Amino acid sequence: MTEEEDREAAADMNLFLQRRAIEQVKKSVSRTYILRDDNATDSGRVIGYYAISVGHLVPDDIPKVVSPRMTIPVFLLLRLAIDKDFQGKGYGAKLFVHVLHGLVRLAEETGIYALVLDPLNDHVRLFYEKFGLRSLPGDAARMFIRVRDVEAWISQTRH
Repeated sequence: MTEEEDREAAADMNLFLQRRAIEQVKKSVSRTYILRDDNATDSGRVIGYYAISVGHLVPDDIPKVVSPRMTIPVFLLLRLAIDKDFQGKGYGAKLFVHVLHGLVRLAEETGIYALVLDPLNDHVRLFYEKFGLRSLPGDAARMFIRVRDVEAWISQTRH
């Protein structure tokens, strides 16, 4: 990543938090969770964040899950970002594991088939593949993992 791209990514992260996240929460469109650095000299510096929502897929996106007249309920990871000063230190993985635990809790109370996200680039795609996400059959640009696979992964990591 060039220095210019670095600045643009940081500006986008800050812009999203300052403008879009608050607006989307007020409209009940999504929720944003923030990880802060409590040890920073500038109190409350943001290490990273993620934004989530719910949605649905059409049966062609993941064949043989529901009848052609139904939709497939999903949990959407809209964004996950880590401040450049904290990248490569495991914070992205920690936040994503937090997302996965939240997904399982919500799925216990509602009908959710999978987590779906749109990776920003190939580097990000590789990050999510480490957690078992794969390309969505009906839209290879997107990735997904079934809730039952997340439950199995969490169960294995506890032992």
